[in-house]
Amino acid sequence: MSEINDIININPVKEIQMYLKEISKHNSNISIKHTDGIFDSETKEAVTIFQRIYGLPPNGTVDLATWSKLLYEYNKITSTDNIPNKLDCFPDNVTEIKLGDKKSIVYIIQILINDLSKKYNNINNIDITGVYDEATEAAVKQFQSINKLPITGIVDIKTWNSLTCINNVCRMQDK
Repeated sequence: MSEINDIININPVKEIQMYLKEISKHNSNISIKHTDGIFDSETKEAVTIFQRIYGLPPNGTVDLATWSKLLYEYNKITSTDNIPNKLDCFPDNVTEIKLGDKKSIVYIIQILINDLSKKYNNINNIDITGVYDEATEAAVKQFQSINKLPITGIVDIKTWNSLTCINNVCRMQDK
């Protein structure tokens, strides 16, 4: 309950200081040492420098334009630093990856299989070559068998989704 009260009762000056402190990690010209919620000379100087850097009138007051830019820059920094972009790598124009294929996606399949082979004794480790060879096909068949999928040795959408889902679950357990 205290977290909710902290959010509801957040001091706007403290919030400004927290945003400036995060932005200062990416721009050494901005300096702010504390986030105590007091709009002191250090906070005013940090706001003025922020305004100067981002093309706003450098008056040291947080008006709507300054607040909007401060929030925008803070969100831009925190969203790119804390959440990695997902990579959608299964080709849109392909429905299956199979023996003989030489595509970038084969590297990823081989890496995923090898990662799972470290966790499960019943999946063989394979060479990462980018070529869908017999060893890759055999490892895919092992994976399909274990996961009650049709044993084709072909990575179709169902096999891909199962492979990536299990990999994601394993990564969560590694944390």
